[in-house]
Amino acid sequence: MSLREAQQEITRRLHRLDPKTARHLATFACVLARVAHADLHVAETESAEMRRRVAALAEISADEAALVVEIAGEQSRKLGEAEKHAVTREFRRISNAEQRTELVFCLYAVAAADGKVSASETQEIGAITEELGVTRTSPSGIRADKRFGATTA
Repeated sequence: MSLREAQQEITRRLHRLDPKTARHLATFACVLARVAHADLHVAETESAEMRRRVAALAEISADEAALVVEIAGEQSRKLGEAEKHAVTREFRRISNAEQRTELVFCLYAVAAADGKVSASETQEIGAITEELGVTRTSPSGIRADKRFGATTA
């Protein structure tokens, strides 16, 4: 499933979302899924955090957020590295600096949801942060933010 197909599926299944919102939501969720899959295991707590973040972003129901996370997770598992990077670049293109910085916070929240941030998750977040061009907020400062309450593995 391509990003376009994921976006179309989200738009089709969540009738009230316009295509622009669906694209933003699809790219956001796919980047979250990229981090969740970085250590080759997605804990239920990570999935729950992704659902929570997606629901808050788009002001959608828990069931709708679960659907978006499912579609994004499916896409993330199927995409090659180049396509995953393309999705992140697409998010950068369609978002503003504040949205990109908030995404980085969300990446750490997802990675930390199981109580630890693995080395592979940290590495993936670093790559995503660079791809997003987030420079005003230090990734290590975000990771150290007390609200995540996780350790670095």
